[in-house]
Amino acid sequence: MKLKGALFLLVGSLIIGLSTPAFAADPSPTPSDSPTMSRADKIAIIQSRYISVLNSELARFMAVKKVMITDPTQMPSFNKILADFLGAKATIEGDVASATSDLDGTLAFGEEETVEFNNTLMLLEKQISKKKTISCIKGKTVKKVTAFAPKCPAGYKKK
Repeated sequence: MKLKGALFLLVGSLIIGLSTPAFAADPSPTPSDSPTMSRADKIAIIQSRYISVLNSELARFMAVKKVMITDPTQMPSFNKILADFLGAKATIEGDVASATSDLDGTLAFGEEETVEFNNTLMLLEKQISKKKTISCIKGKTVKKVTAFAPKCPAGYKKK
């Protein structure tokens, strides 16, 4: 139980510590700064710049999930990160679909979330690259254990 809490704290602190602050945005003007930009232009920017990136990040999350699912100790924290991602993606897509939403806020939110989740994915991909497999022996029985910190089951010894 302490290991789960420590892992959740570590992943959370890495996400917060390595994410780009919202106030540190590039000072160069963005297309949304133009008062003459139409709603259709803003929607086109959101779809090309953020929704396409979020779709590719979703594919990366699913690839990470396939590896993480084999280690049940990692899944609760991963599921929370994935739920946060899916919520942000649904918010951005909902704002684009709504005729009355504030697209300037959606542009800022999309920038913040794509950077945050890209950093999170890089950390998760780095973590799953450290997954190891060991062989454990008990008499003539050999059991392979694959995990991020693999340990032999009770009664087995590491080969």
